Amino acid sequence: MKLFSRQYPNPSSSTNPPLVILHGLFGLSDNWATLAKEFSQTRSVWVPDLRNHGLSPHDSEFTLSVLVQDIYDFIAEHQLQKVDLMGHSLGGKIAIQLTHNHPEVINRLVVADMGLRSMPLNPQHLKIFDLMKQCPLSQFGNFAELEKWFFQELQNQRMAWFVLKNIKNTKSGFQWKLNHEALEKAFQQPFDLLLDEEQQIQTPTLFLKAQNSNYITDQDEQLIQKHFFNAFMEVIEDAGHWLHADQPKAFLHLTKAFL
Repeated sequence: MKLFSRQYPNPSSSTNPPLVILHGLFGLSDNWATLAKEFSQTRSVWVPDLRNHGLSPHDSEFTLSVLVQDIYDFIAEHQLQKVDLMGHSLGGKIAIQLTHNHPEVINRLVVADMGLRSMPLNPQHLKIFDLMKQCPLSQFGNFAELEKWFFQELQNQRMAWFVLKNIKNTKSGFQWKLNHEALEKAFQQPFDLLLDEEQQIQTPTLFLKAQNSNYITDQDEQLIQKHFFNAFMEVIEDAGHWLHADQPKAFLHLTKAFL
């Protein structure tokens, strides 16, 4: 599948490896624009939209294996050599599996608030799926009405804006950019990593743990030590699961230092 992406070239033609950033569930490349521009001061940066997200094509198939293949193909299509790979949440899971399957194409790996164990969707994600099904898009005459509805339903302005960025205004009215029906169906099944017990990942890896999130637990830290030969853990304080949005300066400082 040919994915839509945003590219941020490095103006100084740096020899640093290119950086590929993978967003999480319900995310899109545009969410990473500010941080991508910062990273592009020292390297070229690529931010694709995952399938069924943003401006990338929709497809009924949405599994970890096809998502990993999409990004592997994306790297090959753009002739990117030995990339630095960064992924948040679902993007982090894709990045881990890709590094496990194809370590030869990854230079360094950054995983933002995602562990290795099997876990269900969190209540906030489930709430968003429910709202996407309930939201009467065709009944809204303007974006202000739509905005008011989501603010009331979510009682969280930042999360409301996160969801609203997935809606586009067309000649036939408001429409979802993402394929939420396929996404919800896909997550009714386990979305687990498939890591070989005998294969330890050698790639230098930074795990970023959000202090106010349960995505990386003590159990995850034990699994990381088991599966990664060269992994580092940093905690970002006063941050929830969307740690790059909650504490962008700390996120940027730690990731730039590692890369």
